[in-house]
Amino acid sequence: MVDMEKVEKLTSILEERSGLGVREAVARSIHYLDGYENYLYSDEVKYLLELSMSRRSRRSDSENQICSFLSGFILDVTA
Repeated sequence: MVDMEKVEKLTSILEERSGLGVREAVARSIHYLDGYENYLYSDEVKYLLELSMSRRSRRSDSENQICSFLSGFILDVTA
């Protein structure tokens, strides 16, 4: 089960450290979280990735391809 407080905290951390929007920051979270934070927020990162992926229709084909690649990479790294 995803802890929504942790989702909010993760979102805040990623936005602050990256200066990007939530979708872009989550897709690049490997650059903004240390090893412990990746472990601590692994469920929340997956949740935000899935949420981003569910909004695919709002993005271009190239953005969808990039997001698909990055989400697969990040899920492999955090698993």
